[in-house]
Amino acid sequence: MKTDDNDEVVINFRKEIDYYKKMVVELTGNTIKLQYQMAEMTNEIEQMRKGFSLITGLKTAIARPGDISFLYNYFMEMILILLNMDYAMVLLPERNESESFRPSFIKGYSETDTHELQNRNVCPDSELLNSRISLLVNRQSSPTPFIEDLKILLMMPFYIMTPIVFHEQTCAFIVAGKRREMVPTGASRLLAHDVHAMEAIAGVIAAFMMQYEYLELIEKERARISKELHDDIGAELTRITVLTQLLQNQAGIDIKQQEKLKKILEAGKKVFGSIGEIIWTMNRSNDSLESLLAYIRRFVGEYLEMNDIDIQIDFPDEIPIFVIHDENRRNIFLVVKEAIHNITKYSQATKVKISLIIEENTVDMAIHDNGIGFKIEEKQGWGNGLHNMNQRMQDIGGTFTICSSAQLGTQVNFRFRLA
Repeated sequence: MKTDDNDEVVINFRKEIDYYKKMVVELTGNTIKLQYQMAEMTNEIEQMRKGFSLITGLKTAIARPGDISFLYNYFMEMILILLNMDYAMVLLPERNESESFRPSFIKGYSETDTHELQNRNVCPDSELLNSRISLLVNRQSSPTPFIEDLKILLMMPFYIMTPIVFHEQTCAFIVAGKRREMVPTGASRLLAHDVHAMEAIAGVIAAFMMQYEYLELIEKERARISKELHDDIGAELTRITVLTQLLQNQAGIDIKQQEKLKKILEAGKKVFGSIGEIIWTMNRSNDSLESLLAYIRRFVGEYLEMNDIDIQIDFPDEIPIFVIHDENRRNIFLVVKEAIHNITKYSQATKVKISLIIEENTVDMAIHDNGIGFKIEEKQGWGNGLHNMNQRMQDIGGTFTICSSAQLGTQVNFRFRLA
């Protein structure tokens, strides 16, 4: 073979090697790029999973009645943990300034930065306030003066700013963001599903605010009714009672009139006591197990003492903190009241013992007397009193039982669960 031919073969071989080198480099680059994209996609799927998990969990959100501060703290923590954010805060309007907002409930910042942020004001542009839609700022966002100013003001380069809309007005914003976004290394970025999760949280907060407002209106109405019952009707009943007693003390009143006056006096006292019970029931400050038991102790003690019956009350020294709302409190108290009324009216008892056992969130109460007892019939043969007691316990998801033996007294037991 000639030398020229050999040179040409070598040149062609080198060209072929260079071509394959180039293909290998391109293929390697595409593979690495694909790996980055796969990692980024995997991360985004994980972000979406966390976002959906947060939205699903919102149905179990717990709020303290009227405590919006608890809600804000709770949800800012959820945003940090479940949405994997670096920062979270609530922008609340300055007093008497609807377009100026101050950072509050700040999470993720250092103590120094938190203190500095609390002294800053944010003034969203009118377009953002009026549009009532979320603002997403990531690497792909087009910068505007407001976006850049907010980055500096909040020390948050990438963020989502979501309005809380209440009565068709933007009453606050929740803001969450990240220190950095690395693209395309698979590191997390702020994406549309993060916005959806933030908007779901804002919707839940607005719903709770609506509920708080509704409960506040109810509470005001309850307070008004209680005041009228106490001041107006209570005063009239007191006047009737006093006048009746004065008439009883007058000379020349025959026996029949005395009996009628006595019935009027007893009816007045009964109604007055019922009004006191209603006022107590409507007072939200009494919505606790401890308050209910204190009221029962006082009522039973006074009622049985008035009827010359010894009373032993065996309640735990420490009552755990449980909430019992007005309707449940009223039903439980009326069952106790009916049981005590039956004892004084029918049993001929000289002693009564009330005992209470609390296990976890269940209360067992027993009322036992040493009276003459009576024959217990099937529920179908019960009188109105026993049926009412049983129905009241059923209404609150509880149970009612009664047992009695001649000369061995009677015991009623009722059980109810606590929230």
